[in-house]
Amino acid sequence: MKNKWKIANLLVLAVELILCFISLFYKQISFGWGLGDIFGYLILFGATIIHVIVTFNSRKKGKKRHFYLTILFLILLVVISLAATIWRGSEYPWNGSLFIS
Repeated sequence: MKNKWKIANLLVLAVELILCFISLFYKQISFGWGLGDIFGYLILFGATIIHVIVTFNSRKKGKKRHFYLTILFLILLVVISLAATIWRGSEYPWNGSLFIS
């Protein structure tokens, strides 16, 4: 295994991209804010675009850079996932299903 943090970073990026495609094409992700879900989608899409750009620019950097990217975007991914499940707003509260509205 050449660089486990590089692979972990790519896995986090893949999960972010999957969430973006699910929310864009299937509209199965809800943040429970009604029309305010647009802000949740903007944060998700913005974070994914920034992650793609930073990962592309740092593909030849050391392990430390990929470690920080992995940790930072994994925390952001967990917060977005919690906002789409347990921390949903009052307009569409959480019904126990994972991401599916």
